[in-house]
Amino acid sequence: MSASAAWSRRVRLSLPPLHPNLRSRLVVDQYLRRLPDAVVGRRYGDALFHPAPGWWRYSIGPYLTAIADLDLTPTSVLEVGSGDGLITCFLASLYPDADVIALDLCGLCLVTTRTIAARLGLPNLHIVRGDANDLQSIFRGALRPRASQSLHVIPRTVLLRSSTRCSS
Repeated sequence: MSASAAWSRRVRLSLPPLHPNLRSRLVVDQYLRRLPDAVVGRRYGDALFHPAPGWWRYSIGPYLTAIADLDLTPTSVLEVGSGDGLITCFLASLYPDADVIALDLCGLCLVTTRTIAARLGLPNLHIVRGDANDLQSIFRGALRPRASQSLHVIPRTVLLRSSTRCSS
């Protein structure tokens, strides 16, 4: 069998295109419009980090839209391994009536999360430094997980970053 014959018999698999609802797109667009000022700041020296132009929309935009499309109404949200807090701050702005908790072991990451939350005005975001292996000791029994509405997301970037440790 020739190589061209083998290629002609291959089947292309692809997922159907996602069509987010209008409300999800509006919520994500509003957040992405406010995010550059929160991260880069308005004055010289305020920048937490400098993302490439368009990074917001193409890197985390689809992820945020998928979360908004779930149309959940949680009373509390715990993000384990919140990192720089971009997703956690979105959750806090998406669910203003919920208590959103950012948990991370990296103190420097939590400083970034706290700064972004303050610049966005998110009073419902609570920041906790700790190890996810010690959830019961961190929350002293106050954490009562419920499985009625739970979202488990393990993006590839988390798996790749899990081998590195924060030095702070």
